[in-house]
Amino acid sequence: MLENSMERLFKTIAFRVGNSISYMLKPLEVNQIAKGLFPFNMTEFEEESVNTFTAQAFYNWVFSLYECDEFDKQKKILYLKAFVKEVLNHNEEHQEYFLKYIDDFPIDGYDPLIAVYSGESAVRGKVINENIFDTRKFHDEVINQARELFINGHYRQAILDTYIKLDETIQSKSGIHDLTGEKLINKVFSIEKPILLVSDCEDERRGVFFFFKAATAYVRNIYAHKTAAKPSDIYEALDWLSVASILFRMVENSKKCEEDFL
Repeated sequence: MLENSMERLFKTIAFRVGNSISYMLKPLEVNQIAKGLFPFNMTEFEEESVNTFTAQAFYNWVFSLYECDEFDKQKKILYLKAFVKEVLNHNEEHQEYFLKYIDDFPIDGYDPLIAVYSGESAVRGKVINENIFDTRKFHDEVINQARELFINGHYRQAILDTYIKLDETIQSKSGIHDLTGEKLINKVFSIEKPILLVSDCEDERRGVFFFFKAATAYVRNIYAHKTAAKPSDIYEALDWLSVASILFRMVENSKKCEEDFL
């Protein structure tokens, strides 16, 4: 009975979510998401009622998970929820519906409370967090500062430590060690007289200046100055780390200006 109920759940999700994403994602995108989540290879399953390549890719991965002997039922359902949440990341209404559907589905031995997001990584185990983090291909400094914290569910601290390191990196490359935060950005990425030059185009320098200023100010004012503040979910944390990764690459690719610049 247990296996039958599990199979019914996986088959329902495979068909309904597969149909939902048929015209939202390409098969390649489904495969990329799955490879970032699952520590196993996909097995192909023939299913005549699946009528798009995207739905077939999703079906294959869902049943590859179902057939995986390495996981117990609890871990299979956690991975299933993680997969569903990823492929429906741009459709919050469907995402919420199907995640609730999984939690409400009657399966003996599965406690949905374990899969409820508590703010500190209860949605997924460390393995899933690790896989999600590693698929982003962050800048090395983001990995060094945030990876272990993120894997263990400390999302707020992962963001803070990353942006503190970004500040230190800007100080080190610019040679300006007596300023931090907004004052450092104003000095180093000045539109008229920058110390670190990201572009020869003034309009692009203006964009870079406001990009650095807005991102670092938001993180500082929200996460550093409010002890109760934390990312709304794991994906917001990933997004802020992605922004930091872009900023690190900009600093890395910048060049020190000559004194007679402009």
